[in-house]
Amino acid sequence: MPHPQLFSGESVVSWSDLNIIISVPWYLGLMFRTRKEDSVLMEATSGGPTSFRLQSVWLSLLQILNNYLQFEVSHGPSDVESVMLSGLRVTDGEWHHLLIELKNVKEDSEMKHLVTMTLDYGMDQNKADIGGMLPGLTVRSVVVGGASEDKVSVRRGFRGCMQGVRMGGTPTNVATLNMNNALKVRVKDGCDVDDPCTSSPCPPNSRCHDAWEDYSCVCDKGYLGINCVDACHLNPCENMGACVRSPGSPQGYVCECGPSHYGPYCENKLDLPCPRGWWGNPVCGPCHCAVSKGFDPDCNKTNGQCQCKENYYKLLAQDTCLPCDCFPHGSHSRTCDMATGQCACKPGVIGRQCNRCDNPFAEVTTLGCEVIYNGCPKAFEAGIWWPQTKFGQPAAVPCPKGSVGNAVRHCSGEKGWLPPELFNCTTISFVDLRAMNEKLSRNETQVDGARALQLVRALRSATQHTGTLFGNDVRTAYQLLGHVLQHESWQQGFDLAATQDADFHEDVIHSGSALLAPATRAAWEQIQRSEGGTAQLLRRLEGYFSNVARNVRRTYLRPFVIVTANMILAVDIFDKFNFTGARVPRFDTIHEEFPRELESSVSFPADFFRPPEEKEGPLLRPAGRRTTPQTTRPGPGTEREAPISRRRRHPDDAGQFAVALVIIYRTLGQLLPERYDPDRRSLRLPHRPIINTPMVSTLVYSEGAPLPRPLERPVLVEFALLEVEERTKPVCVFWNHSLAVGGTGGWSARGCELLSRNRTHVACQCSHTASFAVLMDISRRENGEVLPLKIVTYAAVSLSLAALLVAFVLLSLVRMLRSNLHSIHKHLAVALFLSQLVFVIGINQTENPFLCTVVAILLHYIYMSTFAWTLVESLHVYRMLTEVRNIDTGPMRSYYVVGWGIPAIVTGDAVLHLFWSLIPCTLGPSWPPDLYMAQLAGSSQAPSAFTIPPAPSHCHPPGSLVFLSSPRPRYAPCLMGPIQEQLLPPGPVSLRPYTERLCLEGPWAGSLDSLLLPLRREMLSPPFHPTLAGPWHGVATGHVALTLPFLPAVFRTGGRPGPPGLREPRLLLAVASRHPDLELCGAHRSCYNHQHSHFCPICKGFLPKKAPLLWEKRDRVSGAEPDRPAMSAGP
Repeated sequence: MPHPQLFSGESVVSWSDLNIIISVPWYLGLMFRTRKEDSVLMEATSGGPTSFRLQSVWLSLLQILNNYLQFEVSHGPSDVESVMLSGLRVTDGEWHHLLIELKNVKEDSEMKHLVTMTLDYGMDQNKADIGGMLPGLTVRSVVVGGASEDKVSVRRGFRGCMQGVRMGGTPTNVATLNMNNALKVRVKDGCDVDDPCTSSPCPPNSRCHDAWEDYSCVCDKGYLGINCVDACHLNPCENMGACVRSPGSPQGYVCECGPSHYGPYCENKLDLPCPRGWWGNPVCGPCHCAVSKGFDPDCNKTNGQCQCKENYYKLLAQDTCLPCDCFPHGSHSRTCDMATGQCACKPGVIGRQCNRCDNPFAEVTTLGCEVIYNGCPKAFEAGIWWPQTKFGQPAAVPCPKGSVGNAVRHCSGEKGWLPPELFNCTTISFVDLRAMNEKLSRNETQVDGARALQLVRALRSATQHTGTLFGNDVRTAYQLLGHVLQHESWQQGFDLAATQDADFHEDVIHSGSALLAPATRAAWEQIQRSEGGTAQLLRRLEGYFSNVARNVRRTYLRPFVIVTANMILAVDIFDKFNFTGARVPRFDTIHEEFPRELESSVSFPADFFRPPEEKEGPLLRPAGRRTTPQTTRPGPGTEREAPISRRRRHPDDAGQFAVALVIIYRTLGQLLPERYDPDRRSLRLPHRPIINTPMVSTLVYSEGAPLPRPLERPVLVEFALLEVEERTKPVCVFWNHSLAVGGTGGWSARGCELLSRNRTHVACQCSHTASFAVLMDISRRENGEVLPLKIVTYAAVSLSLAALLVAFVLLSLVRMLRSNLHSIHKHLAVALFLSQLVFVIGINQTENPFLCTVVAILLHYIYMSTFAWTLVESLHVYRMLTEVRNIDTGPMRSYYVVGWGIPAIVTGDAVLHLFWSLIPCTLGPSWPPDLYMAQLAGSSQAPSAFTIPPAPSHCHPPGSLVFLSSPRPRYAPCLMGPIQEQLLPPGPVSLRPYTERLCLEGPWAGSLDSLLLPLRREMLSPPFHPTLAGPWHGVATGHVALTLPFLPAVFRTGGRPGPPGLREPRLLLAVASRHPDLELCGAHRSCYNHQHSHFCPICKGFLPKKAPLLWEKRDRVSGAEPDRPAMSAGP
């Protein structure tokens, strides 16, 4: 029944011989309107005696359930169940929508069949467990319009209109009840009834309103009551006021008050003599209310406070009154709430202006919300009224008020109205700019100096006076700004527009800030499908301001800072001869307010402009050979050592000054297209990458000699994080315009590395100038979820502790097991128990360095004791097999010394020499997959192992212990070093004391070359690249070195042994995975420049470019300290 059908009370529509099986879920729905208080809407019968009936009950003064819907299911005369909707009266002549749903609900492990009745899309709803008898039944007949046994006569017939009757497995299934197969008796199509107002039932001075089978009398203005009596006859005015009829007033009458009273009914006494627009007593003053902002010109007579006009409202955070704009069809009146602006909506109507329905397929009418079944309803969205539109078709209407063009919105059959497309709309203020942009694109005109000033001034005005930019506005503005910046990039000196108008740079930055607002993201995404978009705008800005930096000195521009909501531009000038470091911008000198996210800066070190110093003499020389002194050749840095008097005579020497220009973009990083360097060796992309910092563009121009590329001394960029929660794994990146990704470049990490990070900031250092940002991963934790790891760890350790405890108790209590061997097992169980107990207790003691150090010492001792008791067990079993006498009984003093005493001595020596020195804690959270090497020249006084300490407040897990021991023992085989290197996972155990002298001087030295040849080939073959790093790199990353003292056997140049004079070199080696950006060079080759490092001769090692070197020179022959370099543990 898709169309309305009119029932007269004796009408009926029936279907017979149906075969509809009720399944779960099951839906029954219809729409109706009626004024009859007792009638049957529908009756359906199954094959048996079961029936269910939908009815409304007769109105009674004693029953308040009348006029409400009831759903009844009967299984015989005595088995009747029902559910009623008692929250909404349905006999009001209005259209009502009813939906009955049968579904399964699981409660307390029991499946129930629940019937849910929903009236008017949720205005009233009730549920009941009465559906247990329905599933599986077959509906044989359905009667609509009353109860009828013979499908002709009708009992308790329905009088009114009905449509949309449907039942089946979906809410919209109408195929089961086809009107072509129905029997219609006295039913009419449509819903037209006689107008009751034709008989003029209303009294004089009133209008009759047809209410569908009913009527209501509406009195004219100025008349009140059931009989519409003249209001002035009732004398509503107070204080002797006179009632005068006034058809133009809201009430139809006004009260004319005396000279001492005022108000609508003359109820207020006039104490203040000030006229309208004035206030005060006894002296009157003007109100000063801004009528242009929606305020009433007449203020409060007592305090002078301004108030909004009638039908206006004012939000607390604003200083302007806004119109209510209540939609007449959906609201009761034009007034709204003075604080929120909410209009008084009719039932079913929502929205501040009462212009929407809660149902997406309903539209607002004078009677409320009415559902449209064949298309999308008339709706208000984005300042536009969209007309009714058929499903699958678009609607094109003029753009909102204040703009030109056409807006488009599509009507979907599944989702209804889709979001409107306003990209082609152009604001009125951008119409002339769009015409100019089209001329420039067609080369009909050109940009010159005067036109550049005019365009940027117009762009700033248009962007500032436009609340929301449409897509066409953004495209027009960015293309025009690009034309201007491209033209200015070729100008020199005083031909620059910035030298002719002091506000030129402010106009550019304010226009760019408006274009890069977060609200323009959707427009940029559409623009970048066919154009360069934000990447092209960034390139134009970089090109122009690079030209500005070159011309700052010659045009006598001074340093300045421009602050906007989304951008900051800072220009500074440095004296390279007296440069002590700088930070740009200097936020302590900025007085304007700016968002916290823009608080990012670039720091230049004190030696940034210092020329690279030339190295003198060979770094290594054979023993006995002297070094010939060399004369230092004057270089660019010689000028810095000139007397002060000379500098004063030449204050403007060429090459004395440098210009730094920094631009900070708050949102540009998120607006750029998501394109990344395809070379994963330079950029390891997170799982869900996102730019989480402002974008910082750095431009530096140095007079005289240009800065080297890459920079000798990197710039430090400090970023403020945009989001501090659920952002991990920072990667320092920059926008590389030369990448062949999408034609406009992409994000790359070449030349940048992470320096430090805290909760709110990230610091990066980069060996070039570009536009930098920080790429992060959207995840909760830095290294994944910790909870599963905690559960597994604590569960496994608890089981292990319980098993060890049971083993110890059994070995202690069972007499049959008492022997030296089982005593050794008891001590071994105690050592294992203590090691795991200390591990569980101390695993989280990383905040306090003292506790962390104590835990590390205990674990060091207990683990050594565990291995010692394992050794004791092996020796004891060996003695039991080789000695004739019974050694399984008797004293065990020697065993106690080996098992507990020797580990205590070794640990005590390590505590005295290492734990309380520069290495506060030897535990750490992770072992990064890099290979770090360094070379040290040894002496008898040198420590036995050179370990790069982690950060002082940083602790490593006990699973990655580093054993630090006393100098030069000689009692372990040399093969422990290479075995450890090749077999142990990351987090290695340093076996330095077991491998030093024996490997270099013992019988193992000759065979090491063949043993380590596969390792050397693997390390020297791509893509495996070991790296050498100084202690500063270890501090930054938390790596601990693995000591292997066989450098001549591992690294040979062309099969030759190492250089003379290095008889006992010690190699610090932490073995891990492969490093993509570093190379391994031979010990006698000259220095090789690389992106991140220099690999120099063997005396220098493999060092980061930016790391400082501390040289410690010692002569191997004479004992003096002239030439031998060695790396220090820290600056």
